[in-house]
Amino acid sequence: LSKMICDLFNLSTTYEPLIWFLFYVSALSIQIIGGRAFWYCNNTMAVVSLLILLIYVFGSCQYINYDKYTPYIITDDTINSTTDKGMFVGGMYEFMKIFPLAAWFYVGVESIPFAADKVDNPKKVIPMGLITCVLTLFSTSLLVYFITCGIPPGVEQTSSTLAVFNSGFSKMFNLTDKQVLVLSLPATYATAFGFIFPYGKLIEALSDSKLLPRIL
Repeated sequence: LSKMICDLFNLSTTYEPLIWFLFYVSALSIQIIGGRAFWYCNNTMAVVSLLILLIYVFGSCQYINYDKYTPYIITDDTINSTTDKGMFVGGMYEFMKIFPLAAWFYVGVESIPFAADKVDNPKKVIPMGLITCVLTLFSTSLLVYFITCGIPPGVEQTSSTLAVFNSGFSKMFNLTDKQVLVLSLPATYATAFGFIFPYGKLIEALSDSKLLPRIL
């Protein structure tokens, strides 16, 4: 999030810790207030993030060209050089190396059970929330994956892109990458916001058990 904001406003990377601190203060304040304010913020971030994602997916469909942007490449793992055509960029070794990163599509799901004390009828609400969340993430992750691979700059350059949504939005709205970067901020903020919730609950539990100072 700090890197995105620095890139967006042409700020020095020395500002990244300050941006991180301001984010932390805002996110932690919302979680400390709790109650309706906390859930309203969560719902707003979820709806906005999902809406932006769907606009990206369906708006980018018109630019898909798998023959051009997702070439079928063969890689000679022995000499580590691309020769003709094959199934995976970098070969099977590179595929197995990168494959675990797909788990990031589902980051945050583990936080849902921590809300058991914040909802009515948790035995019903929590499992339903988990199932709905996983199904939503599974379907949207597949859409993002196949759309992103088929549009510029192509599958080989996507791995080094700061925000993968930039290519689709820049074509749709005729904007620069920095202008389009704004549309990636809500989901990035929501992801970081979600990380704070579970470890905050763990610290609270340790404090209640007197394993940490009560003030925490």
